[in-house]
Amino acid sequence: MSAYMVEDSTINKILEYIRLKSKDWEVRVLLDELMISTSKSDMELLGNKMFELNAMGVNARYGKGEAEGFRTLDYKYKLELPHNTLGTYKLLGCLLYQCSEGNVPDMKLFKALDAFHNRLAHSIVSSLPEYARYPWG
Repeated sequence: MSAYMVEDSTINKILEYIRLKSKDWEVRVLLDELMISTSKSDMELLGNKMFELNAMGVNARYGKGEAEGFRTLDYKYKLELPHNTLGTYKLLGCLLYQCSEGNVPDMKLFKALDAFHNRLAHSIVSSLPEYARYPWG
């Protein structure tokens, strides 16, 4: 397994999806679990924590201080056009993969993002026409 530092745009697109979809169940659960809102300051804080999680995963994989070898550790929050649910699912999956080293998967933020990733998958699958064709129960 390998790990690298994701681009700011990866995190920012996930955050903008969260901000714009804050009324959707899968997002509300995440916001409640992390006890945050979609305010600019909360989104910026979450973005910084996601970036730190990524750095911890890279450092766990390659050694202390190695994350900086991939890029300058200068994450900047800014509004970016988000992907749709499927695109956000893929971006979040990439971020989680880069963080999946050492004890990072045991951390509260990682677990919350992983659960959010699973809720996004449920949202995608349950919206498929094929899913609707199968009986309930």
